[in-house]
Amino acid sequence: VRANQLAHLFAELGLEEHDTIVVALRNSPAHLYSTFAAWKLGASVLPLRWDLPLWERSRLLGVATPRVVVASWDDPEPGTVTPDVVRATTDRPADPPAVDHVAQYTRLVATSGSTGSPKIVAIASPTVMADEFNVSAVLGTQRGKTYLTTSPLYHVSGWTYCYNPLLQDCGVVLMERFDAARTLQLIERHRIDFVCMVPTMLQRVARLDDAATYDLSSIETLVYGGASLPEWAARRSAGKLVVLAGHEV
Repeated sequence: VRANQLAHLFAELGLEEHDTIVVALRNSPAHLYSTFAAWKLGASVLPLRWDLPLWERSRLLGVATPRVVVASWDDPEPGTVTPDVVRATTDRPADPPAVDHVAQYTRLVATSGSTGSPKIVAIASPTVMADEFNVSAVLGTQRGKTYLTTSPLYHVSGWTYCYNPLLQDCGVVLMERFDAARTLQLIERHRIDFVCMVPTMLQRVARLDDAATYDLSSIETLVYGGASLPEWAARRSAGKLVVLAGHEV
């Protein structure tokens, strides 16, 4: 319903099929509503950091040329859809757009511009769900599982392990920001099946004095990437997380 209401707003702002929309919000329901609303209109989503400095933001927007920008920047450009505007759409029609649209690219990625100007990379997949769709070729079908999203949604990890599970009838617990103790609390409370963290997160979890007191037996799969994981952290993580699912390091 909320995505439909936002889709009506975006349509009024001129967002159409094959357009680009920037979503620069913290991990929040508003990020989810904005993304699904954009897909309903056939637009491609470019997630960006909510705390980009003005100089970096300006050059990215200059390259991306988005039709609509949804952002929580402290000094937004005129016409930016702010979180307050998103919240104010609850009185809009709840019916979906009259015509089904398909975005040419599900997600766009902004490069850092370290070799010159930043570039926008298109992920070569349209917004079409197939019966054989998998969250990951390695993990296989994960329908009905519960995921914990620990990374920001502008990051490939946060995006992949939030939006893909949602599209596959999985439950997702979305953290606004990572906190080691909070992570263990959420795993225990919501009986999380799947979690993805980067090594820094795993090290922070492994250093918690009371980590062993949490019931983490629901974890079936723990994925990490982005850097090597120190052996001491891998062994502590295995003892508290992965081994509970029958795996060893």
